[in-house]
This record gives sequence, structure tokens and C-alpha cells, in this order.
Amino acid sequence: MGYLKNQYNKSKASVAKIKAAKKAKVATAKKAVANAKPSKPQKLRKLKAVKTTAKKVKVKAKPTSKKPSRMQKLKSALSKRKVSKLAKKSVRKMSKVGKLASSRKKALAKGKYRKAARKQNKINKKMGSKVKHTKKTIKKYTPKNQAAFKKASSSAKKSGTSISSLVAQRRKHKKGTAAYAKVQNQINKHYGSKKRH
Repeated sequence: MGYLKNQYNKSKASVAKIKAAKKAKVATAKKAVANAKPSKPQKLRKLKAVKTTAKKVKVKAKPTSKKPSRMQKLKSALSKRKVSKLAKKSVRKMSKVGKLASSRKKALAKGKYRKAARKQNKINKKMGSKVKHTKKTIKKYTPKNQAAFKKASSSAKKSGTSISSLVAQRRKHKKGTAAYAKVQNQINKHYGSKKRH
């Protein structure tokens, strides 16, 4: 009996050793697989799996904005009314300005400069400007003068200056001085005037 027992124990120990060796082999194989870089098809499979899981687990976004309260609705309605009132006012204002501008144009065409100046002053007042025109100052807005200015400005551009810059230069000098006369002669040349100072 003792001999048989020993044989049994030996066989048991050898079986355990074999099992342990198998387990170790499996563990090393698993480690090798985990450390190895995945091939392209494996990567694609992983990506597909991630995408499918993401599609399945779609979390519904919670609504961020709540329904507006009664007070908020009232406030928005009031603001809209204010805006509409302001818009109506501005439209009325602009229509009045348009009418004044057309009457000013007619007055200028007929040579009624006082009337044109009055209309221009009304336009300025409505637009919030404090500039006031007289019979003399309004004359530059006549169509004839405007055409002459266009012609002069185009000739000044060709020479590399502008009428406005020349006028600004002229303002720097005192009337009657040589520098003033020089700038004035340039302006006259662009306007096509033969007068020289």
C-alpha cells in the first residue's frame, strides 16, 4: 500500500507541475500579445467597436435654456415696441429730410440761394448738425460748381495731390503772402482758371 501511495503522490506532483508550466506558457503568450503592436485590421476593428459603442450609448443633452417667464416675455415685448417706435421715427425723419433735400436741389437749380440755404439749415437741424449756411456758402452746392469741382479734383489727382489738401495748405498761410499765392495759383490751375496771384 505504501508503494502505491508514493506512486500516486508522484504522479499528482508531476500533473501539478505540468499544469503550472502550461499556465506560465499561457501567461507569457498573453503578455507577448498585449505588448505587440496591433496590425492595421485590428486597429480598424477596435475603432469600429468604439464607434458602435458610442452610437449605442448616446446621452441625451439636458435642455440648457428654460422656458421664459411671464416677466421676461413682457420685457421682450416692450423692447420690441420701443425699437419699432424708434424705427418709425427714424423713417419719418428721413422722409422729411429727403423732401427737404429735393426742394433744396430745385432751389439751387433755379438760382434761389436763400431758399436753398434755409432748406439746408433745416436738414442740418434735423440731423443734429450746428452748421448754418448763408446765400454765399450754399452757392458751392450748385450743380455747376459741383461739376467744376469734380473736374478740378480729377486734374489734381493726376498731378499727385487733391483740392482738399491744397485748400488745407492755403489755410495755413496768411492771405496776401507769397506762400498763399503759390497754393492759390495751383488751385486756379486745376480749376482751369487763368487768373494768377
